[in-house]
Amino acid sequence: MKKLKIVFDKLDFGMEKLEKGLASIMFAALFLVFIINVIYRYFFTAILWGHELSLLFFLWIAVFGCLYANRTDENIKFDSVYNNGSEMRKIIFDIIGSVLVVVLFSISFKPSLDYIIFMNFEMSDTLPFRKSVIFSVYMYFLVGIIFQYTRKLISSIKKLKALKNGGAES
Repeated sequence: MKKLKIVFDKLDFGMEKLEKGLASIMFAALFLVFIINVIYRYFFTAILWGHELSLLFFLWIAVFGCLYANRTDENIKFDSVYNNGSEMRKIIFDIIGSVLVVVLFSISFKPSLDYIIFMNFEMSDTLPFRKSVIFSVYMYFLVGIIFQYTRKLISSIKKLKALKNGGAES
């Protein structure tokens, strides 16, 4: 079990670096494309690929940002019922929430993959990419969320066992 935790920690660290790094690079590229769009729109003829590339960067930045915010627990929550409860209630809520997320996202995995594979037949309107490449980031999102909430579920179950065994956390 200890080796699995080490593997999960390394995988989590790698995913975090990938998400932060790619999001930063894409944000810089998004800004550059935006500036190029403005220059072309006002001084030359408008370019179509710039708008679509901006949307692509925005989509991917949103996905990576969501995963990073979820990992660092910096996402917005409305958790007054959660925070006003006992430690046991918080752990039970964490377990229920994690199970729901893992199960529902796992159920949506196959249909999402099928749709992205189906989109391989369609090209982007202005970019030299197939739409399956553009939307493939969603599969990374699904895997990332399932991974994060599986880790949270395991951690919550350990906390519940520790709480039942006298309150000492393992």
